[in-house]
Amino acid sequence: METNMAKNRTSMSPTNQPFISIVPPQGWGKMALPELWEYRELLWFWTLRGIKARYRQMALGPLWVLLNPIIYMLIFSVIFGGLAKLPSEGVPYPVFTYVALLPWHYFFDVVNFSSTSLLREKEVMSKIYFPRLIFP
Repeated sequence: METNMAKNRTSMSPTNQPFISIVPPQGWGKMALPELWEYRELLWFWTLRGIKARYRQMALGPLWVLLNPIIYMLIFSVIFGGLAKLPSEGVPYPVFTYVALLPWHYFFDVVNFSSTSLLREKEVMSKIYFPRLIFP
């Protein structure tokens, strides 16, 4: 089977046992979307495991994802809307800040979690073969 990410070569070892040699692609390679689909169950398992591990010890659980930007919204509304009197184009200042903070926090969490996942799972990545695009 030949994939976009690597070429697999089957040959015989000195003990006449077949083995597979995985050769990495040259250059940047291509995104192996069919290969990701093939490993979708592994992706689903690691996603659920990551979510459970992340929110296991939090009292509010996944609700914290929405509560964190709300706290920042309140702080920004008091400081920038109340004390500094910055304009918000006629939109209520809490809505004005929350619309910006929600995608920013999502982007920040995704980048932070994906970069740390590469470091956290380096042992798994070196032991077994799967599409490396799964981790981030």
